[in-house]
Amino acid sequence: AVAGLVYEKQVPPSQIFVSTFTKKAAEEMKERITKTIPEDIANRINIYTFHSFCYQMMKLYGGQFVKDIDRVKLLAEDQEYFFKNMLQTLLKRLIETEVFTTEEVSSIKDYTEVFLDRINNYKNKNVLCNAYFKNKDIKNFEVKVFYYIWTEYERVKAEKLYIDFNDIMILFNKLLDNTLFKSLIKPFTQFIIVDEFQDTNDLQMSILNKISNGNMAVVGDDAQSIYAFRNANVKLILDF
Repeated sequence: AVAGLVYEKQVPPSQIFVSTFTKKAAEEMKERITKTIPEDIANRINIYTFHSFCYQMMKLYGGQFVKDIDRVKLLAEDQEYFFKNMLQTLLKRLIETEVFTTEEVSSIKDYTEVFLDRINNYKNKNVLCNAYFKNKDIKNFEVKVFYYIWTEYERVKAEKLYIDFNDIMILFNKLLDNTLFKSLIKPFTQFIIVDEFQDTNDLQMSILNKISNGNMAVVGDDAQSIYAFRNANVKLILDF
């Protein structure tokens, strides 16, 4: 498909965006493409994971729209370590300020991964912290616990200039509503190919719709969807 765009359609390589879901898959994709077209041409094609593409574009062109975007650091494999440290500090402070008792905090500690998974799950759905708690009863113990944890996670990230994978998608999707920013991204996405499309979620689909000119091809198998925990919506490939 890529060789056809380059040779038959005479599409400049830099206008093609090939999206995959893992770094390994992106590397393998590039290897396959270099077998059909010269390496110097293949190197000009935008072959990225979805998150990596959005992150790179924000770093390159987001500076005039988002403060300190060029200075932010990505929480990737170290997100869980960062979260545990943040939570430990937070819980200690909540005991000292008598927001929670020592016994209550002891029960909270056992669910560290659960809280992080919940946060990631909501943000994958483009649900932000403030919006989630807008109509919640903060006096309820479970809601109160989650409120303190999620708001502190976002506060510490902002303070230390960190963003996580979900922040990338949420911020990039929002930036694309800016006409100028969108015009800066468009030259790289005149033709889009999405691999493993069955693992796309609604937030990613929103981004694809915004950066696409209608020239988008997808590859996938609805029977092989493996990212339900990241809110992958198999209906997207069935309805494409």
